[in-house]
Amino acid sequence: MKSKTLGRTGIEVSTVGLGAGFVGMAGLEVGPEIVKSAVEAGCTLVDTAPLYGDSELTIGQAFKQYPQLRDKCTVTTKAGRFKGGTDHSFDGILRSVETSQERLGIEQFQIIYIHDAMGVPMKDVMSKDGTVGALRKLQDEGIVRYIGSAANDPETNAPYIETGEFDVAVVPDAWSLLNQTALERILPAAEKHNEAGPGIEQRA
Repeated sequence: MKSKTLGRTGIEVSTVGLGAGFVGMAGLEVGPEIVKSAVEAGCTLVDTAPLYGDSELTIGQAFKQYPQLRDKCTVTTKAGRFKGGTDHSFDGILRSVETSQERLGIEQFQIIYIHDAMGVPMKDVMSKDGTVGALRKLQDEGIVRYIGSAANDPETNAPYIETGEFDVAVVPDAWSLLNQTALERILPAAEKHNEAGPGIEQRA
Protein backbone atom coordinates (compact mmCIF):
# COMPACT_ATOMS: atom_id res chain seq x y z
CA MET A 1 0.00 0.00 0.00
CA LYS A 2 1.22 3.51 -0.77
CA SER A 3 2.32 5.70 2.10
CA LYS A 4 2.67 9.40 2.81
CA THR A 5 4.15 11.65 5.48
CA LEU A 6 1.35 12.87 7.72
CA GLY A 7 1.49 16.64 8.03
CA ARG A 8 4.39 18.08 9.98
CA THR A 9 4.77 14.95 12.08
CA GLY A 10 7.28 13.17 9.90
CA ILE A 11 5.26 9.98 10.49
CA GLU A 12 4.87 7.77 7.42
CA VAL A 13 1.39 6.24 7.19
CA SER A 14 -0.60 4.35 4.59
CA THR A 15 -2.72 6.51 2.31
CA VAL A 16 -5.72 4.39 3.32
CA GLY A 17 -6.37 4.34 7.06
CA LEU A 18 -8.84 2.52 9.27
CA GLY A 19 -11.47 4.91 10.59
CA ALA A 20 -12.70 3.14 13.70
CA GLY A 21 -15.99 5.00 14.07
CA PHE A 22 -17.99 1.82 13.48
CA VAL A 23 -15.46 -0.77 14.61
CA GLY A 24 -16.73 -0.68 18.18
CA MET A 25 -20.22 -1.56 16.99
CA ALA A 26 -18.91 -4.92 15.77
CA GLY A 27 -18.36 -6.07 19.35
CA LEU A 28 -15.28 -7.28 21.18
CA GLU A 29 -15.26 -10.58 19.28
CA VAL A 30 -15.51 -9.34 15.69
CA GLY A 31 -13.99 -5.86 16.17
CA PRO A 32 -10.42 -6.98 16.92
CA GLU A 33 -10.51 -9.16 13.80
CA ILE A 34 -11.39 -6.09 11.72
CA VAL A 35 -8.38 -4.24 13.15
CA LYS A 36 -6.13 -7.25 12.55
CA SER A 37 -7.28 -7.65 8.94
CA ALA A 38 -6.80 -3.95 8.19
CA VAL A 39 -3.28 -3.80 9.62
CA GLU A 40 -2.23 -7.03 7.95
CA ALA A 41 -3.54 -5.64 4.65
CA GLY A 42 -1.07 -2.76 4.98
CA CYS A 43 -3.12 -0.15 6.82
CA THR A 44 -0.73 1.62 9.19
CA LEU A 45 -3.04 4.41 10.38
CA VAL A 46 -5.88 3.66 12.81
CA ASP A 47 -8.05 6.62 13.81
CA THR A 48 -10.37 6.53 16.80
CA ALA A 49 -11.97 8.77 19.44
CA PRO A 50 -13.86 8.55 22.75
CA LEU A 51 -16.95 9.61 20.79
CA TYR A 52 -16.82 6.46 18.67
CA GLY A 53 -18.59 4.11 21.06
CA ASP A 54 -16.42 1.18 22.11
CA SER A 55 -13.84 1.65 19.35
CA GLU A 56 -10.97 2.45 21.72
CA LEU A 57 -11.76 -0.61 23.83
CA THR A 58 -11.97 -2.72 20.68
CA ILE A 59 -8.59 -1.54 19.39
CA GLY A 60 -7.09 -2.15 22.83
CA GLN A 61 -8.52 -5.65 22.79
CA ALA A 62 -7.02 -6.24 19.35
CA PHE A 63 -3.60 -5.31 20.72
CA LYS A 64 -4.06 -7.71 23.64
CA GLN A 65 -5.03 -10.56 21.33
CA TYR A 66 -2.46 -9.73 18.65
CA PRO A 67 0.48 -7.88 20.28
CA GLN A 68 2.39 -7.83 17.00
CA LEU A 69 -0.05 -5.24 15.65
CA ARG A 70 1.19 -2.49 18.01
CA ASP A 71 4.41 -1.88 16.16
CA LYS A 72 2.78 -2.03 12.73
CA CYS A 73 0.42 0.92 13.01
CA THR A 74 0.00 4.45 14.36
CA VAL A 75 -3.13 4.94 16.46
CA THR A 76 -4.52 8.46 16.65
CA THR A 77 -7.30 9.50 18.99
CA LYS A 78 -9.10 12.68 19.98
CA ALA A 79 -10.11 14.67 23.04
CA GLY A 80 -12.82 17.15 23.88
CA ARG A 81 -15.89 15.26 22.74
CA PHE A 82 -17.36 12.02 23.98
CA LYS A 83 -20.60 10.13 23.70
CA GLY A 84 -23.15 12.33 25.41
CA GLY A 85 -21.30 15.60 25.60
CA THR A 86 -18.21 17.78 25.26
CA ASP A 87 -15.52 18.95 27.66
CA HIS A 88 -12.74 21.15 26.31
CA SER A 89 -11.56 22.27 29.74
CA PHE A 90 -7.97 21.74 30.82
CA ASP A 91 -8.85 19.03 33.35
CA GLY A 92 -11.40 17.48 31.02
CA ILE A 93 -8.77 16.97 28.32
CA LEU A 94 -6.33 15.41 30.78
CA ARG A 95 -9.05 13.01 31.95
CA SER A 96 -9.96 12.18 28.37
CA VAL A 97 -6.41 11.30 27.41
CA GLU A 98 -5.94 9.24 30.57
CA THR A 99 -9.10 7.29 29.80
CA SER A 100 -7.92 6.73 26.21
CA GLN A 101 -4.62 5.40 27.54
CA GLU A 102 -6.49 2.87 29.66
CA ARG A 103 -8.87 1.77 26.91
CA LEU A 104 -6.23 1.47 24.22
CA GLY A 105 -3.41 0.22 26.41
CA ILE A 106 -1.17 2.93 24.95
CA GLU A 107 1.04 5.08 27.16
CA GLN A 108 2.38 7.48 24.54
CA PHE A 109 0.41 8.86 21.60
CA GLN A 110 1.90 10.04 18.35
CA ILE A 111 -1.09 12.31 17.63
CA ILE A 112 -4.11 13.55 19.55
CA TYR A 113 -6.66 15.84 17.92
CA ILE A 114 -8.93 18.42 19.50
CA HIS A 115 -12.34 17.06 18.58
CA ASP A 116 -15.42 18.93 17.40
CA ALA A 117 -15.00 22.27 19.16
CA MET A 118 -18.22 23.60 17.62
CA GLY A 119 -19.99 25.97 19.97
CA VAL A 120 -16.95 26.40 22.23
CA PRO A 121 -15.28 29.83 22.17
CA MET A 122 -12.04 29.50 20.24
CA LYS A 123 -10.16 31.57 22.81
CA ASP A 124 -11.07 29.00 25.47
CA VAL A 125 -9.92 26.07 23.35
CA MET A 126 -6.64 27.77 22.44
CA SER A 127 -5.86 29.10 25.91
CA LYS A 128 -3.25 27.79 28.33
CA ASP A 129 -6.14 26.82 30.60
CA GLY A 130 -8.08 25.01 27.88
CA THR A 131 -7.74 22.23 25.37
CA VAL A 132 -4.50 23.28 23.72
CA GLY A 133 -2.89 24.13 27.06
CA ALA A 134 -3.62 20.63 28.33
CA LEU A 135 -2.26 19.01 25.18
CA ARG A 136 0.89 21.15 25.35
CA LYS A 137 1.37 19.96 28.94
CA LEU A 138 1.07 16.36 27.76
CA GLN A 139 3.61 17.12 25.04
CA ASP A 140 6.04 18.42 27.64
CA GLU A 141 5.53 15.20 29.62
CA GLY A 142 6.19 13.04 26.56
CA ILE A 143 2.68 11.55 26.53
CA VAL A 144 1.71 13.22 23.24
CA ARG A 145 4.09 14.00 20.38
CA TYR A 146 1.88 16.01 18.00
CA ILE A 147 -1.50 17.71 18.18
CA GLY A 148 -4.08 18.17 15.48
CA SER A 149 -7.49 19.66 14.78
CA ALA A 150 -10.49 17.53 13.82
CA ALA A 151 -13.97 18.98 13.45
CA ASN A 152 -17.00 17.73 11.59
CA ASP A 153 -17.68 21.31 10.52
CA PRO A 154 -15.33 23.07 8.07
CA GLU A 155 -16.27 26.54 9.30
CA THR A 156 -15.11 25.55 12.77
CA ASN A 157 -12.05 23.66 11.62
CA ALA A 158 -10.64 26.31 9.27
CA PRO A 159 -9.81 28.98 11.89
CA TYR A 160 -7.89 26.45 13.98
CA ILE A 161 -5.85 25.30 10.99
CA GLU A 162 -5.18 28.94 10.09
CA THR A 163 -3.46 29.51 13.46
CA GLY A 164 -0.56 27.27 12.42
CA GLU A 165 -0.60 25.68 15.89
CA PHE A 166 -1.50 22.21 14.67
CA ASP A 167 0.69 19.59 13.03
CA VAL A 168 -2.09 17.77 11.21
CA ALA A 169 -5.82 18.08 10.60
CA VAL A 170 -8.83 15.93 9.81
CA VAL A 171 -11.21 17.90 7.58
CA PRO A 172 -14.54 16.13 6.95
CA ASP A 173 -16.98 17.61 4.42
CA ALA A 174 -14.62 20.44 3.49
CA TRP A 175 -14.19 19.81 -0.23
CA SER A 176 -17.12 19.07 -2.47
CA LEU A 177 -19.23 20.75 -5.15
CA LEU A 178 -21.29 22.30 -2.35
CA ASN A 179 -18.51 23.21 0.07
CA GLN A 180 -15.23 24.75 -1.05
CA THR A 181 -13.87 25.63 2.41
CA ALA A 182 -10.83 23.44 1.85
CA LEU A 183 -9.95 25.23 -1.37
CA GLU A 184 -10.68 28.70 -0.04
CA ARG A 185 -9.20 28.50 3.46
CA ILE A 186 -7.88 25.14 4.65
CA LEU A 187 -5.46 24.22 1.86
CA PRO A 188 -3.95 27.73 1.69
CA ALA A 189 -3.44 27.66 5.47
CA ALA A 190 -1.87 24.21 5.32
CA GLU A 191 0.47 25.32 2.57
CA LYS A 192 1.41 28.46 4.50
CA HIS A 193 2.25 26.58 7.68
CA ASN A 194 3.77 23.49 6.12
CA GLU A 195 6.06 23.87 3.13
CA ALA A 196 6.09 20.11 2.68
CA GLY A 197 2.37 20.14 1.90
CA PRO A 198 -0.92 19.93 3.78
CA GLY A 199 -1.21 17.45 6.60
CA ILE A 200 -4.82 16.76 5.87
CA GLU A 201 -7.03 13.71 5.97
CA GLN A 202 -10.04 14.35 3.76
CA ARG A 203 -13.37 12.72 4.44
CA ALA A 204 -16.24 13.15 2.04
